[in-house]
Formats: sequence, structure tokens, C-alpha cells
Amino acid sequence: ASWLYTCQTPGKYLVTATVGFTANATGSRQVSIRKNATDIARYYLTPGAILASVTVTTTLDLIAGNTIDVRAFQDSGGALTLNADAANNYISISRIGN
Repeated sequence: ASWLYTCQTPGKYLVTATVGFTANATGSRQVSIRKNATDIARYYLTPGAILASVTVTTTLDLIAGNTIDVRAFQDSGGALTLNADAANNYISISRIGN
């Protein structure tokens, strides 16, 4: 699945993304916020054998036409599904200034 936000109103934006992976103690997890296809903020986590929710937050100066997307990565050696809970998988984009 793909997703892309395109800015309509210039300004400063607060962007938070959370991705919840199913439990797996192998490897690491990563979530990145990207602006115009370039990583801007990234967070890594090496989980234990429990659910791994990874959150990253950043502020971005955007102009009309800039894009934001979120990428998640894991290297457990096998496929991991995302947690089916909306509290563990979301993105928030708020305009906080000019």
C-alpha cells in the first residue's frame, strides 16, 4: 500500500508517525518521515519479544506541493504484520505556524 500527503497551505507542520509491529525479538524496526522523497526524521528500535511500536516526530517547513510520506522497515528475517490497532498505526499532521 502507498500513501502520500501533499501540502496545500504553506507553513510549519508537526508530523508524528507511529507503526506497531507484531511481536518478534529478532532484528530491528525503523520508521521514517520523508519530505519530497528524502528521509527527514528516523527512529530505530531493537525490540524484545513483545509488540514493538515505533514513533517518530519532527517539525517541517512546507510549501504548497511538498509531499510527506512515512516508511517502515524491519529486518527480522521474515515477514512481520502490523498491529491491527489504530492506536499503534497512525500519522498526525498539524499546521502549527507560518
